[in-house]
Amino acid sequence: MNVNNRTGKSDGQCSMRSVRQPIGRPCQRRQKSVSLQRLSTSAVKFGLLNAQSVGNSSTAIATTIIEGQYDVFLITETWYTTHNDVALRHCVPAGYACMDVPRPSTEIKRTDHGGVAAIISDALDFRRLRSPFSPTTFESAACTIGSHDATVGVLLLYRPGSSAVMKTFYSELTEYLEVFALYKCQIVIAGDFNIHVEKDRDSDATRLQDILDSFDCTQHVLLTPTHCGGGTLDLVITKSEQTLTEMKVDPPDVISDHSLISWCCPLDLQPSTVLSREVRGWAKLDCDGFRAVLLDSELCSAAHGVSMAEDYFELYHNILTQLADWFAPIKRLVCVVSGWQRGWMTNVDN
Repeated sequence: MNVNNRTGKSDGQCSMRSVRQPIGRPCQRRQKSVSLQRLSTSAVKFGLLNAQSVGNSSTAIATTIIEGQYDVFLITETWYTTHNDVALRHCVPAGYACMDVPRPSTEIKRTDHGGVAAIISDALDFRRLRSPFSPTTFESAACTIGSHDATVGVLLLYRPGSSAVMKTFYSELTEYLEVFALYKCQIVIAGDFNIHVEKDRDSDATRLQDILDSFDCTQHVLLTPTHCGGGTLDLVITKSEQTLTEMKVDPPDVISDHSLISWCCPLDLQPSTVLSREVRGWAKLDCDGFRAVLLDSELCSAAHGVSMAEDYFELYHNILTQLADWFAPIKRLVCVVSGWQRGWMTNVDN
């Protein structure tokens, strides 16, 4: 996932890895069993935090994930530049994996105030997704989480507050929403938008709301400050038909200068579709044998006694069907397809 074309820096590749738990924290088996117990209630617990550098808060983040029993913990502004960042690994408890997109820096002494990461419980099935385009106005990471019968498409987004909201941001957000709309599943779009949605007359807030309305989407975070300087900047967006529960906005300036936002997403169980089709093994056809039998058939014989065009067609159909059944017999394939599956994004194997 190229997240740095907007800055001219080198590419940042999306990484997914499991991280071993340092000594002194709860064991992996215990942590995983907690998540499995919660998932049996058909809900996923999310957390969202602008960390303002995981280097300053890795211990606090790991403790929060464990004590809060989060299934998915989304982080913006990680402030790290490589996938091997030690502080980021310290954020990941046992029984969790980390999907991250750093913002590499070409200057050794420079700190880049970007980067996004998602810490996901091993109790969830998840797949990284690569966007079909490279955003230039925000950083992002996408994945699907859930199970075979219940899936949530997740987009984590960070738009730098140091840059004005450009028209390109709205067009790129719209393009993302267009492809998300093709997914027959629940969606969660969350992150630091750095747009003051609490201001009724703010032109950027109005334009963002118009886009969400056009896609029948809803922003769920209460219009309370999510930053110590004021403003509802961190947002959680879903389809309007979805319901989120236990939405909570902690005061800012605890872990970082932003609020920790928590919510639960009840899973919408979607029955799988069983598809069946008939195929022939043409790739393994014995071409020489097929040709020999065809030339020896009535179809290629001058003594077939057929004179009418419709009789020729019937003879042609009957002979070719017999040969096909002989050389490439029909096989029936059955495929189970999850209700949410669509091909708008490329899966990236773990």
